[in-house]
Amino acid sequence: MIGYVGLLSLDYWLDGDCVERSITNPSFDDVKACIDDLNANDRTITSLSGLDGSEMVIGGGNGRYVVYTSIFDGSMWNLFSSEMESGRELLVAGGQEGDYDSRQIVGYDAVLMAVKGFYKDGGRDSSLLWEKHL
Repeated sequence: MIGYVGLLSLDYWLDGDCVERSITNPSFDDVKACIDDLNANDRTITSLSGLDGSEMVIGGGNGRYVVYTSIFDGSMWNLFSSEMESGRELLVAGGQEGDYDSRQIVGYDAVLMAVKGFYKDGGRDSSLLWEKHL
Protein backbone atom coordinates (compact mmCIF):
# COMPACT_ATOMS: atom_id res chain seq x y z
CA MET A 1 0.00 0.00 0.00
CA ILE A 2 1.38 3.39 -0.98
CA GLY A 3 0.63 5.85 1.76
CA TYR A 4 -0.14 9.48 2.31
CA VAL A 5 2.58 9.72 4.99
CA GLY A 6 5.82 11.32 3.79
CA LEU A 7 7.74 11.23 7.07
CA LEU A 8 7.69 9.03 10.16
CA SER A 9 9.51 10.27 13.27
CA LEU A 10 10.15 8.53 16.57
CA ASP A 11 12.00 9.19 19.79
CA TYR A 12 14.51 7.20 21.77
CA TRP A 13 15.47 8.41 25.24
CA LEU A 14 18.87 7.54 26.68
CA ASP A 15 20.09 9.02 29.99
CA GLY A 16 17.68 11.97 29.71
CA ASP A 17 18.63 12.84 26.14
CA CYS A 18 16.34 12.34 23.17
CA VAL A 19 17.61 10.89 19.94
CA GLU A 20 15.16 11.30 17.09
CA ARG A 21 14.99 9.03 14.09
CA SER A 22 13.08 9.67 10.88
CA ILE A 23 12.03 7.51 7.96
CA THR A 24 11.09 9.15 4.66
CA ASN A 25 8.15 7.64 2.75
CA PRO A 26 7.62 4.86 5.30
CA SER A 27 5.71 1.69 4.52
CA PHE A 28 2.76 0.80 6.71
CA ASP A 29 4.93 -1.96 8.20
CA ASP A 30 7.47 0.73 9.23
CA VAL A 31 4.70 2.71 10.92
CA LYS A 32 3.30 -0.34 12.70
CA ALA A 33 6.78 -1.37 13.90
CA CYS A 34 7.29 2.07 15.47
CA ILE A 35 3.94 1.87 17.25
CA ASP A 36 4.80 -1.64 18.44
CA ASP A 37 8.08 -0.28 19.87
CA LEU A 38 6.38 2.40 21.98
CA ASN A 39 6.83 1.50 25.64
CA ALA A 40 6.09 4.73 27.61
CA ASN A 41 9.66 4.59 28.88
CA ASP A 42 12.49 5.18 26.41
CA ARG A 43 10.30 5.11 23.28
CA THR A 44 7.37 7.38 23.96
CA ILE A 45 6.17 9.10 20.78
CA THR A 46 5.77 8.53 17.06
CA SER A 47 4.57 11.11 14.57
CA LEU A 48 3.35 10.70 11.02
CA SER A 49 3.60 13.72 8.74
CA GLY A 50 1.30 13.85 5.74
CA LEU A 51 2.14 15.20 2.33
CA ASP A 52 -0.02 18.31 2.95
CA GLY A 53 1.43 19.14 6.38
CA SER A 54 -1.17 17.27 8.42
CA GLU A 55 0.18 15.22 11.29
CA MET A 56 -0.81 12.35 13.55
CA VAL A 57 0.98 11.86 16.85
CA ILE A 58 0.84 8.69 18.96
CA GLY A 59 2.28 8.76 22.48
CA GLY A 60 2.57 6.26 25.31
CA GLY A 61 2.97 2.53 24.86
CA ASN A 62 2.30 -0.90 26.34
CA GLY A 63 -1.37 -0.86 25.39
CA ARG A 64 -2.06 2.69 26.64
CA TYR A 65 -1.83 5.51 24.12
CA VAL A 66 -2.89 9.07 23.38
CA VAL A 67 -3.48 10.09 19.76
CA TYR A 68 -4.13 13.41 18.12
CA THR A 69 -4.15 14.77 14.60
CA SER A 70 -3.48 18.27 13.39
CA ILE A 71 -4.95 18.92 9.99
CA PHE A 72 -3.56 21.24 7.31
CA ASP A 73 -6.41 23.70 8.04
CA GLY A 74 -5.08 24.19 11.58
CA SER A 75 -7.70 22.12 13.42
CA MET A 76 -6.66 19.54 15.99
CA TRP A 77 -8.55 16.36 16.89
CA ASN A 78 -8.03 14.02 19.86
CA LEU A 79 -8.91 10.35 19.74
CA PHE A 80 -11.14 9.33 22.66
CA SER A 81 -12.15 5.97 24.06
CA SER A 82 -15.78 5.05 23.51
CA GLU A 83 -15.97 4.00 27.16
CA MET A 84 -17.47 6.64 29.40
CA GLU A 85 -14.71 6.64 32.00
CA SER A 86 -14.13 9.62 34.24
CA GLY A 87 -10.99 10.73 35.98
CA ARG A 88 -7.41 11.38 35.05
CA GLU A 89 -4.47 9.11 34.27
CA LEU A 90 -0.73 9.60 34.06
CA LEU A 91 1.05 8.51 30.89
CA VAL A 92 4.53 9.18 29.50
CA ALA A 93 4.40 10.61 25.98
CA GLY A 94 7.07 12.69 24.32
CA GLY A 95 9.53 11.88 27.08
CA GLN A 96 7.50 13.38 29.90
CA GLU A 97 4.68 12.28 32.13
CA GLY A 98 1.36 13.92 31.37
CA ASP A 99 -1.97 14.03 33.17
CA TYR A 100 -4.69 12.98 30.70
CA ASP A 101 -8.45 12.69 30.76
CA SER A 102 -9.07 8.93 31.14
CA ARG A 103 -11.13 8.93 27.94
CA GLN A 104 -8.04 10.03 26.00
CA ILE A 105 -6.23 6.81 26.87
CA VAL A 106 -6.98 4.34 24.09
CA GLY A 107 -5.91 0.79 23.35
CA TYR A 108 -3.72 -0.68 20.65
CA ASP A 109 -6.58 -1.71 18.34
CA ALA A 110 -7.99 1.83 18.26
CA VAL A 111 -4.52 3.20 17.52
CA LEU A 112 -4.05 0.84 14.58
CA MET A 113 -7.46 1.76 13.17
CA ALA A 114 -6.65 5.48 13.49
CA VAL A 115 -3.22 5.06 11.92
CA LYS A 116 -4.56 3.02 8.99
CA GLY A 117 -7.00 5.80 8.12
CA PHE A 118 -4.36 8.49 8.37
CA TYR A 119 -1.77 6.46 6.48
CA LYS A 120 -4.20 5.86 3.63
CA ASP A 121 -5.31 9.44 2.94
CA GLY A 122 -4.76 11.68 5.97
CA GLY A 123 -8.29 11.09 7.24
CA ARG A 124 -9.74 10.20 10.59
CA ASP A 125 -11.41 6.78 10.81
CA SER A 126 -15.11 7.64 11.21
CA SER A 127 -15.78 4.51 13.29
CA LEU A 128 -13.65 6.02 16.08
CA LEU A 129 -14.55 8.81 18.47
CA TRP A 130 -12.71 12.04 17.64
CA GLU A 131 -13.20 15.32 19.47
CA LYS A 132 -12.05 18.63 18.10
CA HIS A 133 -9.54 20.34 20.36
CA LEU A 134 -10.68 23.85 21.19
